Amino acid sequence: MITHHAIQTTGIQEMIQRAQALRKKFAQTSAEIDARGEDPTENLQQIWQAGLYRLSIPVEYGGLWDRKMNSNSEALVEIATHLCAGEGSTGMIFVTQIAGLRLLFHEHSALPKETQQQLAREALEEDIRFIGSHADTGTGSSVISRKVDGGIIINGTKTFNTGSGRAHYAHVMHTLEGEQGLYAGLVRLDAPGVTLHHDWDNMGQRATVSQTITYKDVFVPDGWHMPITGFTPLFLTLMFLMYASITLGNGEGGYDAILDYVRTSKRSITPGWEDPKTDPIIRLRIGEFSSRLAAAHALQREVSRQLEQMEEGADFTPLLIGSMRVQATCIDAAVKTTSELFELTGARSTSNTYRLDRFWRNARTFSLHDPIMAKLTTIGDYDLTGEFTMPVPPQSKGPAYPSPKNLEKEA
Repeated sequence: MITHHAIQTTGIQEMIQRAQALRKKFAQTSAEIDARGEDPTENLQQIWQAGLYRLSIPVEYGGLWDRKMNSNSEALVEIATHLCAGEGSTGMIFVTQIAGLRLLFHEHSALPKETQQQLAREALEEDIRFIGSHADTGTGSSVISRKVDGGIIINGTKTFNTGSGRAHYAHVMHTLEGEQGLYAGLVRLDAPGVTLHHDWDNMGQRATVSQTITYKDVFVPDGWHMPITGFTPLFLTLMFLMYASITLGNGEGGYDAILDYVRTSKRSITPGWEDPKTDPIIRLRIGEFSSRLAAAHALQREVSRQLEQMEEGADFTPLLIGSMRVQATCIDAAVKTTSELFELTGARSTSNTYRLDRFWRNARTFSLHDPIMAKLTTIGDYDLTGEFTMPVPPQSKGPAYPSPKNLEKEA
């Protein structure tokens, strides 16, 4: 008898295969998308058509997810790596969409069933996209809301709104006057009071359109705002692994480009070798790049598998530490590979015709997303003392990431 689990497993494997095919397709227009620096709409439509968002939409709404934060995590991380290898900004927007869907539909979501049903239908049938409007960095203040009849009013500014070039809803994190904890409001980006600043002009991940958004007296009706209950240790671990996919994917994309360039090039490094494909130095360096990236990918897969198999009630601290190791390893592999690839391709390859520097620009830009040195300190302290800590400066309100114990209490 064919079980539901067997059907679901077959569906997930098919999703990974579709992502592998999209990786090759996206690579063909990656340089052009980087040059334009605009929303990669066509790529994202193909992701939607491939059904990849179903991995974070509940089964009862037509998806392939059982609402547990760690379910499908191994496949999601692998898919994100493939998509980012094809085109970095596209893959990062996919990660943002997956994070949004998980926060909306997880098993403890406070969002009303009717709202969930509508959003699931829109995501599956209309290619509706979500962004995480969470960062207050550089604004000098936090986004706040107040209760009014029939809903809340949101005011404030958020930065780094990845995917907002063509997205439809923002998952706006804020504090609610008179209440403890964090809240989220679902805001249409075309709603009155929403201002898109069109100020994204960074060196890498250019097509993410991670612009600033200001919310001025934006009304969010009841049923479309809720306390945040999804920032669990499992969600945080999944996001660390997905973030690693963004850097690793750009590293693998750069490696793919190296192979394509060398195969068609006539430039050798070692004197006496006319064919670069037989040049011993080129072959040596390619072997180094391959091994470095493969090791990072293997660690990522192993920790993703551990996350998938995590049982409720188990100590997740080693897993969270493992996801930090994955981030550090993937950043190191991707940034080194994408910066050193020009040693093999030569001066001609620096032409903007090829835009081979996009892989380094993308990897380096996203590697600065959160402080990896602080995570390395946490890893070192854990290995030395067995304790999970984050560096806390004097007069600080707390560490960049709460301890697993505090996360468990908040969940």
